[in-house]
Amino acid sequence: MRRSLISNPNKSPLLQRLLRKAPATNKEMENRMKWTNVLYKAEGLRVKDDEDMLRSSLKEWGDQSENIVEKMQK
Repeated sequence: MRRSLISNPNKSPLLQRLLRKAPATNKEMENRMKWTNVLYKAEGLRVKDDEDMLRSSLKEWGDQSENIVEKMQK
């Protein structure tokens, strides 16, 4: 299930921090992010906004980098 960062800001700590810093401009920022994603999707570009997939790929990247460091130290 795809979830947007805008539709579910409670799961995105980065978005929460940004919204707390500039509460006056948070609606404008949300609209800009929504429209940017919509335009990218309309052009056929992949928009990577699924948090679960991003977390899993980040975890895999971290595991790979740890393995590389371990191999280099041997």
